[in-house]
Amino acid sequence: MNAFDVLNSWPGIQDLSAEDIFAHPAWAMPCLWGDERCMLRRAEAKPRDVIGIALSLDDDNVFLGLGKRESFPDLHDLWARKADLPPALILALVEKECGELLQLIENTFRRQVRVTGLDDPGKRAGGVAFEVVAPTDGSVRASFVMDVRPSAIRMFGQLRFMDVDHASLRSMTRPVRALYALFDLSAEESAGLAPGDMIMLPELESGAGAWLDSPVGDGRFRVVSREERPISFAEFAAGETPPVPPPSGLELWRGGSVVARGRFGELCSRPAFVIEEVV
Repeated sequence: MNAFDVLNSWPGIQDLSAEDIFAHPAWAMPCLWGDERCMLRRAEAKPRDVIGIALSLDDDNVFLGLGKRESFPDLHDLWARKADLPPALILALVEKECGELLQLIENTFRRQVRVTGLDDPGKRAGGVAFEVVAPTDGSVRASFVMDVRPSAIRMFGQLRFMDVDHASLRSMTRPVRALYALFDLSAEESAGLAPGDMIMLPELESGAGAWLDSPVGDGRFRVVSREERPISFAEFAAGETPPVPPPSGLELWRGGSVVARGRFGELCSRPAFVIEEVV
């Protein structure tokens, strides 16, 4: 099971809407900056100072607020004087230096992009902030604010665009219990369970058990630890979950329901579950 499989089965992930995924800190959409493979991410904050550009995406007019970056050298050098520059010169520089960004937007939004003029920088307040990040060194190729329509959010808000290496995912935890035995009992055997009974645990003779991270509604019986402990997404994704502890306080589950509680013991020097309470 790889990291994405772990994410796909993580409790609550499948309940996320496209809007939830698009707004998640781990959202990262692969993109191309020229020939360089990069990631398009949501920025934590919008650039305070932008050049407002009016774009058309096919027949949809949208706002693009371009942030100051060294990827646009002439615009970068003239940035402090941009208010005094003729609009035609700014637009010429945008056309000259922002080809990678405009092509990225066209590819990402799957719409034909055309610059139609300058726009009011104040419109940045209503847009979504993005950064184009180079995965090799984490440097930012471009930062911008842009209008994003609901149709684009539905396209962007897919689980496959979640970065499984992002700290917000790697730090997620889920409660687990140690699983020491899995077996079947007949209806008569399960009905006859009583305090003092002992259930043999031959599985423990060859190993310490496994981790159970969710109830299983298959009707089978499981001997599990009473105590839960958290295990992180990073541990699951790396296949490096901690060792299962030796058995102590135990519960007998059928599916996801507790049938009995007890403790670890031995019968004829062999491991067993000693029932203390039938639920």
